[in-house]
Amino acid sequence: MKVHPFLFLLFLSGLALTSCQQQSQSDGADQASDRSEAAATATDEENTVAVDRAPQTGSPEVTSIRRGSVEFSPAEQYISAKLGTKEVEFVYTAVNLGDKPVKILEVDAGCACIEESADPMVIPPGGSSRISAIYSTEKVGHLAEKKLYLRTDEPGTREAILLVKLEMEQIYKIDNSLTTWAKGKKADTKVVNFEVTRPEPIHLLSATSSRSEVKAELKELEKGKKYQILLTPESTGSNLLGMVRLETDCEIEAHARPLLYMTIQ
Repeated sequence: MKVHPFLFLLFLSGLALTSCQQQSQSDGADQASDRSEAAATATDEENTVAVDRAPQTGSPEVTSIRRGSVEFSPAEQYISAKLGTKEVEFVYTAVNLGDKPVKILEVDAGCACIEESADPMVIPPGGSSRISAIYSTEKVGHLAEKKLYLRTDEPGTREAILLVKLEMEQIYKIDNSLTTWAKGKKADTKVVNFEVTRPEPIHLLSATSSRSEVKAELKELEKGKKYQILLTPESTGSNLLGMVRLETDCEIEAHARPLLYMTIQ
């Protein structure tokens, strides 16, 4: 069975992120890459970042980031959403602390999954603008993080970067989504555990390997609750990339067919 090239690209990206222990990822645009480099060179005075855990946790230690005359708050926002929620709105405020009007030229998350807006686009002295980022949760698994880029017409000021963090309610957990074997070492069986965390059962119906060289066996421990996927390669003599597609009876489409990844290297 052949693996679709696009899925392999995603898989290879995931390996690179894993090896570098990074939690954020680029959307593949050069513009976003340039922005990340610019953010890394920011001074402490310009880059005071807030961590706003509203609505479910305590007060943030710092609450804003300033660019020129405009103060943006919060600088980082976290929202936890229930399953079945189709959209989550993140709201930020931009306040003009200067004595001249400031125009917001751009609000961009670099992702089709977020609808961005600012109202008003021109902020009078002492006034404020409501920044909205509406996140479509259709394809969000458990955790997602994006950056919201804002640019104004003030000369000499860099864009502000606000963080958007979304956590969807977890209905099952997989203890190891990437299974690896060392090339030339023992071709032993490795176990991946699948456990349902919500009260309602989810039945794991099948586990299908994309590579004939690796056998995927499904083992039921507790019906509708706990399962194991046993992965056994024929050999570890050659490099290999592959996936295992899990099929469940979960009624939520985005969670019905999770993927496991495997590699020999």
